[in-house]
Amino acid sequence: FFAQVDGVVAAMSLALNSPHCAFQLLGGMDTDYRDYEPNYLLEHEVLEYYRAKGIAHLNNGGGRTGDSDDSLLFFKKGFTKDDPVDYYIGRTDVFL
Repeated sequence: FFAQVDGVVAAMSLALNSPHCAFQLLGGMDTDYRDYEPNYLLEHEVLEYYRAKGIAHLNNGGGRTGDSDDSLLFFKKGFTKDDPVDYYIGRTDVFL
């Protein structure tokens, strides 16, 4: 996905999906176009694209930290009314 301003890519996002969930893996914005806020438009378009495909969940990842003043986390939380889901990285042992 990408957003353009006057034919120049101002923001982009790489996303993959399974049948039930989409995953935004990478994204970025050219700060020269910050005043246009292309990242908000792009996020909206990604959500609408997957909604139209019948995919109800989008995993946007987290922020840079878990702190309440993390601007990336604040941006991502602005697109949902749900509380963040705990996410763990590392080995998981399953005992049967």
